[in-house]
Amino acid sequence: MAKDFADEVMQELKRYCNGIGEEMLAEAQVDAVAARAELKKASPKRTGTYAKSWRLTKFGGTGRFRFVIYNDVYQLTYLLEEGFTHHPDMEKVEGQTHIEPIQEELNLSFEKEVERIIKNKS
Repeated sequence: MAKDFADEVMQELKRYCNGIGEEMLAEAQVDAVAARAELKKASPKRTGTYAKSWRLTKFGGTGRFRFVIYNDVYQLTYLLEEGFTHHPDMEKVEGQTHIEPIQEELNLSFEKEVERIIKNKS
């Protein structure tokens, strides 16, 4: 009898966690797509290639997942964000912070949504 009760409790906990996991996955995907769009808008534009090169990839499933936003022209992300020294004349080129603010906004937004999801499931 105790084993049946323990099995039922475990099944209910799994259902609860799967429900939260699915909602978190959906919210993470919405946030990641929005962040990629924001990065495309906020990126420095000279030719437009850098701004158009933002990609989104999902790893994992409902229980453990991760969305990665990256740029195909990956060498430029650090240089444009942090700045660099131009070698022929040793002139410092100032960075244009465009990734960090969006990352911070995304983290706060996702954290609030996860809290909302958990409160609504309780």
